Amino acid sequence: MSIVDVFSDLVIGLATFLFWRMFTAAPAPTGGVPTAAVPDAPAASLTPSGPRSLPALLDEICRVTGLKGVAEFLAGANALYEALLPAFAAGDIAAWRPSIAEDVYQSFQAAIEARKLSGEKAELVFIGIESAELLDAQLSSRSAEVVVRFVGLVVSATRDSSGATIAGDPGAVVKTTASWVFEHALGVPHANWILVGTEPE
Repeated sequence: MSIVDVFSDLVIGLATFLFWRMFTAAPAPTGGVPTAAVPDAPAASLTPSGPRSLPALLDEICRVTGLKGVAEFLAGANALYEALLPAFAAGDIAAWRPSIAEDVYQSFQAAIEARKLSGEKAELVFIGIESAELLDAQLSSRSAEVVVRFVGLVVSATRDSSGATIAGDPGAVVKTTASWVFEHALGVPHANWILVGTEPE
């Protein structure tokens, strides 16, 4: 195993720890993340609505979802981003299923299966996050939603069945940019933040 592989494994392991420590208030029940409110679940106590700046709205979201602040949210979001990119490239995202909305998970799986059927292999080394910008947020009595624009640094290449590089460059660090949408159900016991959408640029 090369030093790059060792470093990559350490990054993924640390990301896993940070995500589960900072992004999950309590363990999800067996079977995955809840998708519907339990009838007797308490409703979230929201500050009266009105025009609010993004920072004020994010503070309110952190309060009703049990986070200490925006920094804690970003730590969890960054950790999932750092872990999921290499997992997707490796074709094994099963461990992250509880953290991904089902339709998004199925979309990822379809892309992985298509790659396997074509005989292609993706290679990715995650270098780091250049920036993570909070773009937007929404809050209702049922859910909170936050959009994060990630700019990541990776070494990425795709090879065909013969091993020839058909996309990317295994010797170059490049930027990858996408907006990820995270959602947290309110009034649902043991609800966690989950990834509900991605939009590459």
